[in-house]
Amino acid sequence: MRIFYTFRGTRRTAAFPPGEILVGRLSGTIRPDLDLSTDINVSRRHARIWEDSGRVWIEDLGSRAGTFVNGQRSSGAVAILPGDTVSLGDTVLQILPGSPDPERTAGDDDAAEFPSGGVIYAEPVEEPERPPPSVPTMADPYPARLALLSELLAHVPRRQSLDTFAGIFLTKLLAAVPDAGRGTLQLLDPETKQLVLKAYLAPGEPAVSETLSRQVLIEQKPVVWRRIIDRADAARTALPHDIKAALYVPLVWQERVLGVLSLDGTGRDLGFTEDDVKLVTAAAQIAAVSIAAQDSQERGQFKTSFYQRLLYQFSAETLGQLAAQARRDALVPVAARSEITLLTLRFARAARADADADAAAEAWPEPWNLALELILTAHGNLVQVDEHQLLAVFGSPEPDPHQHEHALRAALAIRTELKRHQTRLVTSGEIAGEFRLALHTSTALHGFFGSAQRMIFQVLGEPVTRVTTLAAAAAPGEILATRETYQRLYQLIQTQRLMVPRDPAAPMEAFRIVGLRERY
Repeated sequence: MRIFYTFRGTRRTAAFPPGEILVGRLSGTIRPDLDLSTDINVSRRHARIWEDSGRVWIEDLGSRAGTFVNGQRSSGAVAILPGDTVSLGDTVLQILPGSPDPERTAGDDDAAEFPSGGVIYAEPVEEPERPPPSVPTMADPYPARLALLSELLAHVPRRQSLDTFAGIFLTKLLAAVPDAGRGTLQLLDPETKQLVLKAYLAPGEPAVSETLSRQVLIEQKPVVWRRIIDRADAARTALPHDIKAALYVPLVWQERVLGVLSLDGTGRDLGFTEDDVKLVTAAAQIAAVSIAAQDSQERGQFKTSFYQRLLYQFSAETLGQLAAQARRDALVPVAARSEITLLTLRFARAARADADADAAAEAWPEPWNLALELILTAHGNLVQVDEHQLLAVFGSPEPDPHQHEHALRAALAIRTELKRHQTRLVTSGEIAGEFRLALHTSTALHGFFGSAQRMIFQVLGEPVTRVTTLAAAAAPGEILATRETYQRLYQLIQTQRLMVPRDPAAPMEAFRIVGLRERY
């Protein structure tokens, strides 16, 4: 079996004898057959690949990022057909069945690092032969070209990086345009207004005409250049590469030019037909949508409204009340001093002193997402979150007579789900992080602070310090409650009283929550 794998411009080949192949990242306890350690979005035990009766199969092993076949997330064992593209994290695989060349061994490099500056391919990606009608023919090109556009749509970036998508896009496009020998993708820098070479696919150096690129940017329509007809400055770029024809197409999204897609060839003086222009223009529109979304996401330019931001921080009930206030122009900065219940979740990266901290960091986002969902479901609201700690409040910004019980049930649910999450990680051979929980009830200053245009929701004062200190003193997997919280919940919970060392002179009384009493 041969596997071509590409990550950030470096393309390599690995050859394997018959049998099952583990794909993942190297650790102290895990040694995958195909080691993708350079890609941090690949899990330690990410997927397994095997061949059966001439067919290749892949199965995700519960990885954090998932395994995508032709842009679709796989579930269970999936057959890999000739020409299929598999994405694991930001790495793209193409898999060929059959016995490997005995002169090549696993890990042989097919390409060295390519020049910096966003260039991701310095040679064409060798794709497996595709069955008809995936290759356009002169007799009936339309079904094949429609299939190509469908494949490009399937590769709209989901978890893929923009570089990965650009490489796949150019590879598939050149395979469908017979006159194209190389391709480039230039993006327009919104600040400098300069074109930046984002990706190219060529047997040697890229050939880009600045004259044609600027013409396409200004006119926002395709341009076909042929050496035997056109006598423009572009010839100075084309002649050294023996280019006979070139096609330049704008990348346009919502009337905004994002860049230029160009193809060129050395085969025919009158290369690129009208059908080629239509196909490449349609493909460029697909690429423009993908690039606009991915670029905005990577740059953090998605400008969400105030109400969209509320969706992240507040429960559905609180959100409805705040939206109603906003419609009446009654949502203004206001702080209150009343009783609230705080819940803190602390998360440590490593489960043991000698653990791989980078590996444990991979497990961080999922516990946060699980905890936040359970807090919002229990009528709590998020106050703040950082790399190590999450703080939630019950009873604010709207009063809640059942805040104590809601906070308790959220803490118990979080403990249950995070223990299940730890078990899944350990079973798959990955590092499981540690978590600690604490509850505290107190009168505190809370609400919206700032101006009508810029408001933040916050809880201030000593209660925040106290609950975070208590969480830091808890044992892994433990829920501790202060005396104030215990006094309101003692009829519901089974506890163990203890003293925690807030400072040597004044240890803090706390109650370890074992569970609910039987009648509850």
